[in-house]
Amino acid sequence: MSQPTKYQSARERVARNVTRWRKERGVSQLSLSKDAGLSRTFLSRVENGVETVSLDHLEKLAIALQVDIVELLKPE
Repeated sequence: MSQPTKYQSARERVARNVTRWRKERGVSQLSLSKDAGLSRTFLSRVENGVETVSLDHLEKLAIALQVDIVELLKPE
C-alpha cells in the first residue's frame, strides 16, 4: 500500500520552488530581489515560508527567474 502524500501548503510550495529555481539559476537572494523589485529581506522570508506572497509578487519572481508562474506553485 502506498504512503499518503503529505499535504504541502501553497506557501511551502512557493518557498521550495523559488529557492530551487534561484539556486538552479545560480543567483543570490540579493540579485534576485533586485531583479524582481523586492527587498532581500522579503525574499528571504518568502524562501523560509514565513511571508505570504501576493500574485503580483509571485509574478515578479517568476519573470526574474524566467519561469512560468505555475512552476512556482508546483507540488513536490
